[in-house]
This record gives sequence, structure tokens and C-alpha cells, in this order.
Amino acid sequence: MHLHVYEMVEEVVAAYAQHFVDSANSFISKQGFFNVALSGGSSPKKVFTLLASPEYSHRVDWQNVYFFFGDERYVPTDHAESNAKMANESLLGLIGIDDNQVFKFDTTLAPAAAAED
Repeated sequence: MHLHVYEMVEEVVAAYAQHFVDSANSFISKQGFFNVALSGGSSPKKVFTLLASPEYSHRVDWQNVYFFFGDERYVPTDHAESNAKMANESLLGLIGIDDNQVFKFDTTLAPAAAAED
């Protein structure tokens, strides 16, 4: 394991975005697809925004990337606290990800039913 230390938040975000690009391209070239678990919060949002920017958006074959949510707040998908909403507004909707590439929690179901789904 390598420890990376950065002085500025922007450096961390850029390094992680590049790591994402490198990992996605490596997996796509080896197995034809890349699965990624998304998280919520302000740091991931900064990374998502950078990945959706003109500087980065063309660096990944997004048609071969599948998105899963590692966490979600149990709120409606249009709620301000929804991680799915944040991911859609800062990345997925901006790069044209098809709905069949996104696997999210159905918060309209009871928790046990959503887990089973």
C-alpha cells in the first residue's frame, strides 16, 4: 500500500479522479466492463464533478461502466440528502449514463424489501 499526501483538497480530488480513470480503463481492457460503488458526501461530489468535466469525461468508455451505491440515505430520490440525486446531478446525468447501468436502492420500498430487491 502506498500513502499519498497532498497539501490541497484539489490535489486529492485530481489524484482520485485520475486513479478512477486508470482503474476503469484497466478493468475495461481486461474484462470489458468496470463496476464501481459510489459513496455520498462532499468529497465524492467533487470527484464526480471533475470526472464529468470536459477535461476527464472523454477518458473513460462510460458505456462499459456500471454504478452501484455503497451507501444511501433512506430518503426519496429527489430529496436534497439523496446520494443518488447528488451522483446523478454531478456525474451520471452529465455523462449520459443509461438507467440500466445504475443500481440504486429503491427507497419507496420498506427497508427489508429494498434490501431483498
